[in-house]
Amino acid sequence: MVKKTVWLGILAIVLVFGMTIVGCDNGSGNGNDNGATNGSSNGTFTLTGIPSQYNGKYAFLQGYWDMEGTGYMVGVQTLNMPEETYTLPVISNGSVSMPLWCNLDTEPTRPSGSFMYGEIWIQIRDAETYIITSSYEDPAINTVFFYAVNFTNGSATKDWSTGQSE
Repeated sequence: MVKKTVWLGILAIVLVFGMTIVGCDNGSGNGNDNGATNGSSNGTFTLTGIPSQYNGKYAFLQGYWDMEGTGYMVGVQTLNMPEETYTLPVISNGSVSMPLWCNLDTEPTRPSGSFMYGEIWIQIRDAETYIITSSYEDPAINTVFFYAVNFTNGSATKDWSTGQSE
């Protein structure tokens, strides 16, 4: 128990430090393409080593800065915010690369810079289109979780085997 408490304390310190480094643009704009929208190469999450039975399926990423659920981010191919509809990227050859989006409640932006997200999970889904309002009617096939994920230049890569799968 003491070991777990120490680890959680260290994780909390790292998360606080990571949150001081801006990952998603806050709308202030600094002229260096932070938070660039469509067409930007900023902000991608790549998942490799995905089991072969998921080739041809689709991936949906969700993430939070911390365990309290702040700093929300999604990884989808395209998004349509008024309808809360996402187009998901396809898994091919055991890999998928997902464009990341932040600030969904205001102006969707692409992350850049170096930062850490406390919790990220990727759902494997049958359908290419994901509608937020129907998510409970269309459950994920599988989900893999990652904790304390470091991003550089707004992007990160993880291997399936390093996550916790349902």
